[in-house]
Amino acid sequence: MARQRRWSVRVEGAEEIVKMLKGMENEAIKILDNASSKAADPVLQSARNKCPVKLGKLKSSLHKKEEKNRKNTRKSYRVTTKGCRYAMIVECGSKKMAAKPFLRPALDENFSNIRRIINQEIIRGIDNALWRSII
Repeated sequence: MARQRRWSVRVEGAEEIVKMLKGMENEAIKILDNASSKAADPVLQSARNKCPVKLGKLKSSLHKKEEKNRKNTRKSYRVTTKGCRYAMIVECGSKKMAAKPFLRPALDENFSNIRRIINQEIIRGIDNALWRSII
């Protein structure tokens, strides 16, 4: 059986943003959660478009999953499958079947979009929070 691989995206310069947002506490966590959730959407859509389809079970099982760290201070989102055991065999291949990757290419082609969406959503969230605090 194919091993499940995990990939993550690290945004360089995020430390400065986190320092700036620490004074906002809970609002900052909501802003970052919203940004990471929205950044996963184009990867999910691209994975669905690239997914090899026979019966459609694999394609329909793709979804965005929220994960929290042990301290519940940080959330992350990943595109994964639910109820479809052969997804990683299709992605990585096996002894009897060649790989037909769809998840990794979806991540690779959306890497710049992920960074752009995260930046836009953080800026939008900070602006909204500042306006709410002024009014």
